[in-house]
Amino acid sequence: MIDVTVETFNQDLFKEKVAIVTGGTSGIGNGVAKKLASLGAEVYAVGLGADKTDIPDGLNIKPVELDVTDEDGVRNFFSSLDKLDILFNGAGIGGSNERELATFEKVIKVHLTASFLFSELARPLLKESDIASIVNVSSMTAIFGAGSAPAYSSAK
Repeated sequence: MIDVTVETFNQDLFKEKVAIVTGGTSGIGNGVAKKLASLGAEVYAVGLGADKTDIPDGLNIKPVELDVTDEDGVRNFFSSLDKLDILFNGAGIGGSNERELATFEKVIKVHLTASFLFSELARPLLKESDIASIVNVSSMTAIFGAGSAPAYSSAK
């Protein structure tokens, strides 16, 4: 008989590890934040709407209200950290008219520029980690493109 109660992951896999999840206040990022925390990590769920973030009892998730395109805010956030093991760049938006330059630039800034900034600022902390990891989220539009979403497709 097969025991179907066996967990796929070691429940303490990320015990005493620290993670940042951009876009962690909603959507896919929030799901990632919950999973990392359920595996023992202390998680900073970074994004907008932090006060409305769904955090189940017992999970070590700290919602951080931060616009990932605010360079000074991002730098200040990193200056408060003394440890980091995992960076999950999951912040994202879609523009209603990405053919307008301002919308195109905003989408690129959230998806691409913010991922670069977070990754660069994370490097000194990650150098000290025995499991240093950066995860960037992509999309099938990176392969197929989307005529109505040139910025999103390019950024992914």
